[in-house]
Amino acid sequence: MIVAVVAPLLVAVAVIFLAPQLVSQGAWRIARPRLALRVWLCAFAAGAVAMLISLVAALGEILFSFSGSSGASSHGWVAPIAVTLFGWIGLGSVGALAALTLARYEPLSAAERRAAMHLVLAAAGSTYRREMLRGVDVSFVDATRPAAMATRATGRQIVVSRGLEQLLDAAELRSVLEHERAHLTEGHDRLVRLTRLNLACFPALRGARSFERDVRLLIELAADDIAAHRCGVPASAGALEALATATADESVALRAARLRRGSAWSPRGARRPAAAAGPAARPVDA
Repeated sequence: MIVAVVAPLLVAVAVIFLAPQLVSQGAWRIARPRLALRVWLCAFAAGAVAMLISLVAALGEILFSFSGSSGASSHGWVAPIAVTLFGWIGLGSVGALAALTLARYEPLSAAERRAAMHLVLAAAGSTYRREMLRGVDVSFVDATRPAAMATRATGRQIVVSRGLEQLLDAAELRSVLEHERAHLTEGHDRLVRLTRLNLACFPALRGARSFERDVRLLIELAADDIAAHRCGVPASAGALEALATATADESVALRAARLRRGSAWSPRGARRPAAAAGPAARPVDA
């Protein structure tokens, strides 16, 4: 019965240390960022399930030891004591990890809510046009810096600056909107929150900071792939190239080059032009 407590706990600990390697090793993750993220999520879920099993097993061992049904007659007095000891150790370990997670999660969550609300309030004071893109509110704000951002502060919303709208043509702008919409529909903000929580809980863990950076890169590549699938590579790569030139951001230029090289952004290899990508964003009253 001790194995039922210790084995899942060891699995959970192994996942904490090894799962980040799934998104930080190999060229396949660059070609298939959505797959890499899903593999990591499955590993994370497996670790969470293992932790839960360990907790349940530890509680069971403790309850059995108190009820006198721990098998003392067949194994002597050593087995019940060992079972009880490992049960309390397992329960304490899981409880300590849960307490640490909760203690670190709340400040992060509160900070994110404040930052998102600040963004929404700032956008509300300078919005000059609004559109709807398949259930997502798009607000165009009067700011010169070319930028776009997705937020869930008041529902699914995309904020786009006037500078970005002026920089891109219609097809390129549409690809940026699809990129930001992908962040919302794919739950990329929640993935980033998990990596930030991992970093906050284990700041001394080797690779925790690079793990957060790798996940942020993969969600950008995954959103690039979705936008290219809906709007076509020329529009998506063109938007990235224009942004790279305007912001002098080499990483954005590399993302554009990846699309131009024909990375696996479409599972079926079908490139859909912007005109066939579905209904265009429609204006709403501001």
